[in-house]
Amino acid sequence: MITIELLQEQKAPLTETAAPPVPRCASDLASLGGSVSPANPNGDVIQFFKDHPDQGSLPVVEDGIPIGIINRSIFLTGYSMPYHREIYERKSCIAFMDKHPLIVDGEMPLSELGKLAVDAGAKVLQDGFMVTRQGRFHGLGTGLDLLRAMGQLEAERNRVIRESIDYATLIQGAVLATSLGELRAWDLPDRHLLWRPRDQVGGDAFFARRVNRDGRNGLFLALMDCTGHGVPGAFTAMLMTSFLGHALDLACPWEPGQVLAAVNRRVKEELGQRQKPEADGHGEESHAADEGMDVTCLWLDQAKGDVLFAGARHSLWVFAPGAQDPEEIKGDRIGVGYTSTPDAQTWNSQTLHFAPGTVLVGTSDGIVDQIGGARRIAFGKRHLWEAFREKVPGTPLQTRLERAYSALEGYQGLEPRRDDVCLLAIKF
Repeated sequence: MITIELLQEQKAPLTETAAPPVPRCASDLASLGGSVSPANPNGDVIQFFKDHPDQGSLPVVEDGIPIGIINRSIFLTGYSMPYHREIYERKSCIAFMDKHPLIVDGEMPLSELGKLAVDAGAKVLQDGFMVTRQGRFHGLGTGLDLLRAMGQLEAERNRVIRESIDYATLIQGAVLATSLGELRAWDLPDRHLLWRPRDQVGGDAFFARRVNRDGRNGLFLALMDCTGHGVPGAFTAMLMTSFLGHALDLACPWEPGQVLAAVNRRVKEELGQRQKPEADGHGEESHAADEGMDVTCLWLDQAKGDVLFAGARHSLWVFAPGAQDPEEIKGDRIGVGYTSTPDAQTWNSQTLHFAPGTVLVGTSDGIVDQIGGARRIAFGKRHLWEAFREKVPGTPLQTRLERAYSALEGYQGLEPRRDDVCLLAIKF
């Protein structure tokens, strides 16, 4: 039995409901709730606030041009002082007007309006802001409406991001499922892949393809730890998966070192990751990207029973029948595709022979590098192999891998997850 372990919850079907439109620009928040001009005395202002008890501000407009805002609280406080009513009742309303309100064009995006509101300070929340169209007064927006709209806009952005990530999860899961189908179809006593991205998607990936060519019949496997995690890591993993598939058509699958060399060249060609001198002549090197992968590659030859291994900063771990501790078979100490990797880099293909009952394990570094425990140090290989050991003869590989992952979770405790985790185990 082979399963993909996805960190995603089952979601109930969504019911379509008519959601209110999300405001996009300043004019969407503008409201024509009345205004006064400099010709209006303060007596008209006091009457307006009496007639409109819910309105906190009153715009002042002269010949269609906004010139200020009268704050209800400030006006009533000042107007109620001794003798102020008698002095100011017949005078122009500009006596209590804020002459420097926030005035914005109606086409201004909400994100930009929010920045201006923050720069303007608390008075925007109290007084609001004036909106214009072609320089003429269009309406008054309140600070509360702006806060509410910014919240709606952020919620809309988050919804779009969540939907995109959910769809990316389906795509990455489908790619993994295709490779798992190839592995499932191969005649092995037991095999299991445990894939646990740190986020919904990740940079750890698995690739498998059966190849029957030039009189050779076998299965090519690759466990990849690509640059990054989350969405960026998933993009890199999809690229590397595509490049691997292309390389298998050009190189000999039974020479996994050649396949890695072909992928390395393709990455550098497609992503422009060749080192170039700086234009300033200082001789330093620059690049637009530095994406790549550490990887375990295997070729399982059906006729000969051989296993060929090539590793890029990855080791292959071998549990001989009855052994409690694994033997480490080291790969080359250089990754695939990075700018620091030479364009003509080659990787060694090692031919290996195993007795029936041998278990091979490939792993990304996400499990051994995880911080936790009382001393807040890495989980390490010792904890991994202690949990993975076959304590009861005949224990399925799925059970042993899940036991190892459970040990990681217990060791991690409250520490944040650092990276994706991918473990592959196959038994001969």
